[in-house]
Amino acid sequence: MNRLPFQPEVEGLRALAILAVVVGHAGVPFLQGGFVGVDLFFVLSGYLITGLLVAELSQSGGVRFAEFYARRFRRLLPALLVMLGVVASLATILLAPGEQIAQARTAAFVPWWLTNMRFAFAELDYFGHGAESELFLHTWSLGVEEQFYLVWPLLLWFLWSRAAAAEDSRVSQLVRTLVLLLLVSLLASLLLALHSRDLAFYTVFSRAWQFALGGIVFLRGHRLLTNLAARLERPLTAVASSLCMIGTLFVVGSVAMLGRGEQYPGLWATGPSLGAALILLSAQHGVGFLPGLLRSSGAQWLGRMSYGWYLWHWPALLLADAALGDLHWGFRLLAAAAALLPALLSYHWVEHPVRHARWLDLRPAAVVTTSLLLMAIATFAALQWRDSAQRWAAEPAQASLAMAARDLPSIYRLGCDDWYRSARILPCVAEDEGFSRTAVILGDSVVLQWYESLRAAFPAPTWRLVVLTKSACPMVHARFYYPRLGRPFYECEEWRQGVVGYLTSLSPDVIVTGSGASYDISEDEWIAGSMQMLAALSQTARQVVLLQPTPVLREDPLVCLARREWRPKWLGGASCRLQPSDESIAPELAANREVADAMPSVTILHLNDLVCNEMDCRAVRSGTPVYRDTQHLSSAYVEALSPVVAQRLRNILELEEE
Repeated sequence: MNRLPFQPEVEGLRALAILAVVVGHAGVPFLQGGFVGVDLFFVLSGYLITGLLVAELSQSGGVRFAEFYARRFRRLLPALLVMLGVVASLATILLAPGEQIAQARTAAFVPWWLTNMRFAFAELDYFGHGAESELFLHTWSLGVEEQFYLVWPLLLWFLWSRAAAAEDSRVSQLVRTLVLLLLVSLLASLLLALHSRDLAFYTVFSRAWQFALGGIVFLRGHRLLTNLAARLERPLTAVASSLCMIGTLFVVGSVAMLGRGEQYPGLWATGPSLGAALILLSAQHGVGFLPGLLRSSGAQWLGRMSYGWYLWHWPALLLADAALGDLHWGFRLLAAAAALLPALLSYHWVEHPVRHARWLDLRPAAVVTTSLLLMAIATFAALQWRDSAQRWAAEPAQASLAMAARDLPSIYRLGCDDWYRSARILPCVAEDEGFSRTAVILGDSVVLQWYESLRAAFPAPTWRLVVLTKSACPMVHARFYYPRLGRPFYECEEWRQGVVGYLTSLSPDVIVTGSGASYDISEDEWIAGSMQMLAALSQTARQVVLLQPTPVLREDPLVCLARREWRPKWLGGASCRLQPSDESIAPELAANREVADAMPSVTILHLNDLVCNEMDCRAVRSGTPVYRDTQHLSSAYVEALSPVVAQRLRNILELEEE
């Protein structure tokens, strides 16, 4: 049997894991894969808890469950509740009531370590739009760990009690079961990643293989390493050092190379998980540069602070963004580093005193009961917060801004857009009697935002207006990864092909088309794919008009307005003159110009000067909200621009006044 897993390397590996998570969440360039630090935590937990439980089983033949769960509550719950209370209090000041409602709903799940299940069944993509606004998003991993802690001692006790009396036989039975669990869970994770990335990412069963891996390293790591050294006929320390180097490369490589586009966890999660296992394996023998670094005083201190820092760093990032506006990654890193202060205070004033209070050792049942009561009180408080936020959000100023966020083009009410649900062609025809010409609006939601103005530019009865739309589907023949689905958007490809066939039979006079700029498509792919798509469209219509993508804002202007209206005056009011994220549309703008220059039948319609000037984008113009989110215009503002848009179209198409 290995020695108990209280080695300094455990704290050191915790330090490595939390550093990876923090730099990843802060958005440090070339370290976007820092989220794999959570995988290191999972392997570490499997290693540590398996060691603790097996030691107890070996010494006493059983598990004192009340004491085990009491230790878990004492270790994790107090700091969690303090973080929850402080963050919720700050959120009521810094966030608008509409934002607070969703935060309060999630907060009700936090004390019970169930946020991972909430996010999984709410289909909240960890890497997608919306996740970055969840103050308690990071608690999903705590939910996975606590659910593991709930089941693991029961599983190990059951297996130990059913095995032969000899300790080695019992350990062998544990190892066989953990290997089986690892294989089944990993297979489930791979299958889920293909069909439901949210379930694969958030649920404990699809992550159980990582805990099992840590347990196997503790139970059989030394034997595996000894056998490998014997087969290779090399010293044990040399083999351990080599494995440490390989493990380090797996971890660092994952942090540096992984991004948001991979089907994670899936196979990609095996890299950092195996890396953590190899580092633990080599660290048991005290060899290699990294184990030495993990034993350093700085790594030991950071490891002790890791739980608190993990609790505080993510809310610190989001609240700093809310208070100061969208921050550069350098300032985000400073905000995350500043979260070490509440982590330090929490450790010395909350975590350490409760964890090491000797009088609590004698009352495990009381600790469990009190913990459950505190969890219920925290949940009740979160629900009260939700109810209050709903009342605040119903106030006229907040309610009007919430309505502006839902100000979509009227065409969506006709059911033309099937989004990712299918590849069906669902044309909507605005007018279909007495027409002599046909115009088509074709594209994604960024093009369809101009519907009210374009409808005015092609009036009945002269024009029949046909609308073909698929949200999140660019008019570019290129395969791209769609984070919401966790896979390439195959329906979009099939739909584009079907649209070309439909337009061939329709033979329209004019096609107005275009795409947003939020797709994971390179500039070269965009140019080639646009040329292919526009060439096909040019064969079906007399004229093709290409709309440029709308400037993408760094911050939601309606959220800015709602926060400005809500916050106390002493905090100062934001101007809500927002900076356009020009770099996000610059490649598409340049690519579209190149395509239009190469294709005489395609003309670019410039409208972005009606939205933003060179310096900023106003949230409100003439009393009307301009945007409804960070990249879509409000329908009311587009309708107000109808005369200008219609005139520009006439100039391009040389149309007579209708």
